[in-house]
Amino acid sequence: MHSYGWRFPIPAKACGADFDPRTSERLGMQVVGLPVKQLKGALTIHRAWAGARFIVTLPLAA
Repeated sequence: MHSYGWRFPIPAKACGADFDPRTSERLGMQVVGLPVKQLKGALTIHRAWAGARFIVTLPLAA
């Protein structure tokens, strides 16, 4: 847990360099993206190495 919320890293080796999580219709992105949106969280992508790493950040309870 961080001061700005809970963070969950998700490695994804199958993502290509041109992958855009905002427009993806893949089931995995829907499974992750819908709860993130409902919980007013954030989904970021890091492409520092082969594949990608998604970071799901959820706000702390008020």
